[in-house]
Amino acid sequence: MPQFTTWKSLGSDHIIADTPATGFQYRYAVDEEFDYYSLANQGLNTTDRWSVTIAAPDGTIIFKQDVVLKYSLVYMGAGPMLIIFVWYISSETITTTVPENPPTLASESGYAIPAGGSDFTALAGHIMFDWYSPVYEIALPVGAIFDVTFHTAGAPALRQSEAAVQTRVFAGGGMTGTRMTEDGMVRLVRPRSGGGLEFISGCDVRGLGAVGGASWSFSVSDAPSEPQVSSLISARAAATHGIAFYLHQVAPVVIYQESGNLMAVRSSDDGRTWDEAMEIVNGVTMTAAAIGPDGGTISIVGMRGTAPVALVCSFERTAEGVATIRATDEFAAVGLPSLPLSLQFMQIQNNVYHLIIDNSGCLRYYRSSDGMRSWQ
Repeated sequence: MPQFTTWKSLGSDHIIADTPATGFQYRYAVDEEFDYYSLANQGLNTTDRWSVTIAAPDGTIIFKQDVVLKYSLVYMGAGPMLIIFVWYISSETITTTVPENPPTLASESGYAIPAGGSDFTALAGHIMFDWYSPVYEIALPVGAIFDVTFHTAGAPALRQSEAAVQTRVFAGGGMTGTRMTEDGMVRLVRPRSGGGLEFISGCDVRGLGAVGGASWSFSVSDAPSEPQVSSLISARAAATHGIAFYLHQVAPVVIYQESGNLMAVRSSDDGRTWDEAMEIVNGVTMTAAAIGPDGGTISIVGMRGTAPVALVCSFERTAEGVATIRATDEFAAVGLPSLPLSLQFMQIQNNVYHLIIDNSGCLRYYRSSDGMRSWQ
């Protein structure tokens, strides 16, 4: 299992903490009040609803959901000054429209944990519990914004429904990079603050991290104020993390995650501009990738649902002469555990695949000698 961050409340800006992330879960604190006369009349069946959205900083909706909870309260006796009752959730309906059929760990069902049980006051009673959403394998960009757009659940005195919400995430989707010994260029892929992915590169690595014309203490020349190359790989908010490769040491390609899809994009001018994105495979979350020994294939390990899988992707040309990258083979990665959703390290040496994953803070090493089919 990947490792969650700690639960954190939404601030006044509604920004989800610890992004970028490769997955998330939220919980909603319900504090519902009922008058004695409605409850004493042979119990009460009631319904609560809320609607939530998650958006990228540019406003693109990444996640949209409606939740309907029905629960029953059974009056046990006493009078207006002492209301005794029991309650239970009788049904739950979750409708996620963005994206449709979202990828989750296990099923798309929530659960509730009583947080204080059933309390009572004069002429009124109330119930308190925390409702936990399913765990969604949906990537979030830096600065993702969580909004409760409608709600009937929660303490009536709440001025902002977001005060009842906490989130936790699978942190990940950070910067990756590669350096070509042929030209000394360092090439980086990183999430954009407004969502999507960008590409930067330069021979003078100071230009990748310098602000203004600052110089190093042992250098007689000023650092460049900006990278030699800076370009947009994808503006889509769902594109959150990727890895750059150079096919045959010539053609730059970035394999990246876009929600539950693996995408590829190719440049013909060393990263200054990028061709139209190509979908490699649907329903796979990338964990690690490496360029194949022939320099023309890319090997990927990841998760399809709850099963570890391996992919071999090739650069080809169609009958019309159009360049394309596609998954030419997919098979079970036998011996691997449930893989993290964030990017991990994989290298191929002498046709042996070496994989190191951070499993809840513990580094674990796996190797494969048969093309990723079995791992030890």
